[in-house]
Amino acid sequence: MFEGLPTGRGEVSTRAKLIDASFPDAYCECESVSKFSPRVVGAEEHLHRFVFSPLHLHDGEVLPALFSDAKDKGLSCERADTAAIDPQSHERGRQQAVAYNLVKPEDKPERTYLGAVTATCVALRSLMMDNKRLLAVYDTALEDNVVHADVFEVAGRSNAEKKQARKDLADAFTKVPINV
Repeated sequence: MFEGLPTGRGEVSTRAKLIDASFPDAYCECESVSKFSPRVVGAEEHLHRFVFSPLHLHDGEVLPALFSDAKDKGLSCERADTAAIDPQSHERGRQQAVAYNLVKPEDKPERTYLGAVTATCVALRSLMMDNKRLLAVYDTALEDNVVHADVFEVAGRSNAEKKQARKDLADAFTKVPINV
């Protein structure tokens, strides 16, 4: 399923709708959506979201914009059994910044990897409004990164529910990136 989703710059914002059209109300959490996945994302797992400067930080704390991809593209994270972020994850974050800087438009500033913020999967899955789940966490492992996961807003929610989901999502993550 996941491998067939759009990845192009203009099409990537349709991913959440496509997933929910085929598997509504977070059904994909019950099974792997990637052939590279070791298993579904467990409730006890931690999710680490990369933070880049100048994009995601102001006065030492992450901006809510860091979590906006959950509404359509999928909030790209790395999953782990602990809150500690392993060195391989940090290296992938640094490499993402390097790759961006090699092809960035001239009018855009360079990006620097600052570290990652963390939330537990159970905290994200428990976010509700009017007895409806707001977010889903899917194991979207990549061939070269089997710990990749995505957080999506569950489709079919009202504007108020979507706004609440983004606020609650930002509140669930730590506020200061860790880079060790």
